Amino acid sequence: MKRFASCHPAAAFLFFAVVIGSTMFWLHPVLTPLSLLFALGTAAVLCPRRTLLQCGTLALILPPLSAALNALFSHAGVTVLWYLPSGNPLTRESLLYGAFAGGMLAAVLVWFAAFHVVMTSDKLLWLFSRLAPALSLLLSMTLRFVPRFRTQFAETAAAQRAVGRGGGEDSRLRRVQNGAAVFAAMTTRSLEGSIDTADAMRARGYGLPHRTAFSIFRLRAADTVLLCAVLVLSAGLVGFSAGGALHVSFYPVFTVAHGAAAWLAYAAYALLCALPLFFGLSEVKTWRS
Repeated sequence: MKRFASCHPAAAFLFFAVVIGSTMFWLHPVLTPLSLLFALGTAAVLCPRRTLLQCGTLALILPPLSAALNALFSHAGVTVLWYLPSGNPLTRESLLYGAFAGGMLAAVLVWFAAFHVVMTSDKLLWLFSRLAPALSLLLSMTLRFVPRFRTQFAETAAAQRAVGRGGGEDSRLRRVQNGAAVFAAMTTRSLEGSIDTADAMRARGYGLPHRTAFSIFRLRAADTVLLCAVLVLSAGLVGFSAGGALHVSFYPVFTVAHGAAAWLAYAAYALLCALPLFFGLSEVKTWRS
């Protein structure tokens, strides 16, 4: 079910850019729940269980929390549900706006979790190497440095404890001294690693003119289908939005556009968000056949 993760970097990046951008641009009572629903489905296919649990927690907590906070601080709207002890009205419009704003934030975070799984550092480096090679290399090395530093820090701390340093029974001053020793060791390892990296880059011809490059990414038929689908569906959504099919107003009265055009726009947006799931279903069908 992870066929989408092996898509061409350009196709996958375009999909996430369109989906995340549309989720933030259209705060809509239909599009926002659709984006959150399919984001959770995509995370269930691509992300590990721990990340999926975190995404589900965000989807459950953020909408009601945002609705409560917005209702407490914003009292716009004409539909008064009841009055707070302070005398300020609690309106339906403020509750709805806060709930959908929280859903939008949760959907964006879940989409970014899936983006982190699909768009690896190698794909990002390949994608932006021609536009900004120095920046893409710096970004790739930074993304690699953080988890590597954490792993090495844990190894060094474990080695310190193995020789009797850094135990829980030590005094506060002793723990500070042990922590300083670990930090000094990590600084030395980082400097040695930077020298090794520089030597490896120099040996591979980094910075030389007319340097050739090898790419493992090839644009396949499925990638072309994904690119065309994203472009066609996003263009259709822009057209529907320009025609007023996606019009929504939260204040002062909550109103949503209705009609056949609106339902077609909802269907197009659902198809757009469901593209990773379609890739997963096609993979299952291929394996069964």
